[in-house]
Order: sequence, then structure tokens, then C-alpha cells
Amino acid sequence: MRLIYLVVSGALVASAATAQSQLEPLSRLMQRPPDQVEVGYPFVRCAGLYSGAIRYGGANFGEELLTGFQDGYSRNLVVASLFRMSHAKENGYPVGDIETRAKQAMKEADRMADFYADRMEQNYASSGQAMGNDPLIMGDLEACKKLGLVVEAVYESAGASR
Repeated sequence: MRLIYLVVSGALVASAATAQSQLEPLSRLMQRPPDQVEVGYPFVRCAGLYSGAIRYGGANFGEELLTGFQDGYSRNLVVASLFRMSHAKENGYPVGDIETRAKQAMKEADRMADFYADRMEQNYASSGQAMGNDPLIMGDLEACKKLGLVVEAVYESAGASR
């Protein structure tokens, strides 16, 4: 009986760990009401995706693609930080400074980059395609492309477009 308990307990723990390691598709997250998604999260998530792609295959990317991912990473972190500062100000919380906010966003994006890079590695090992057969990664890339319009608008309004 104890052996069965240990096996079942182990399976539940493994199942919980697998469930925690999954990310909700970004497109689905973006359909939630605004009060159900932290204001900077989608941008941090995109930064994590770009960084994960660079970690996994950056050495094999052409210069234009690599530069695009690097630019997307940094710009999304800045926008996440600005939105968080604005949200804090609107809600009477301490605003902090952009450098502190950006460092926090970078830590969060790094954790997500680990997830994406590991997923790409597993995808390649199992199918020979790091991204192309993965609906989460491809869907998140598409969602990040759409969020890129917001990122560009923020940069343009600040007078810092490309």
C-alpha cells in the first residue's frame, strides 16, 4: 500500500511540475480583461521569447533576424517598465525609476527565456524543428508581432523611433 501511495504521490508531483512549466498562450492572455493581466507582463513575455530564441539559435541567425530579436528584447523591456511605472502612478503606488523597473523586468524575462530556449531544444530533439511545429511558440511570436505595434507607438510618442 505504501508503494502505491509513493507512486501516486510521485505522479501527482510530476504532473504539478509539468503543469507549472507550461505557459498560457499569449494571445489567450491578451483577450482577458485588463484587470486580469499585469500591465507589463505581455511585453516581458515577448522579451523572454526573443531572448530565448537568441539563446537557442542566435549563432545560426542572420544578422537582420538577430538584430530584430535583440531590438525586440530591449524595447519590450523598456515598454513593460514604462507601463508599470504609469500604472503605479495611476494607482498611488511608488513609481520607482526606469532602471530599477527595467532590471526587474529583465529578471522576469530571463526566466521566460529559459522556458522558451528549453522548449526549443526539446522541440528540435523530438521533431527537428525548434519553433515551426510548436503552436505555443509560433502563436506567441505572432502575438508579439502585434504587440510590436504598441511598442513602436510608445517609442514614436517618446520621439525615439528607429
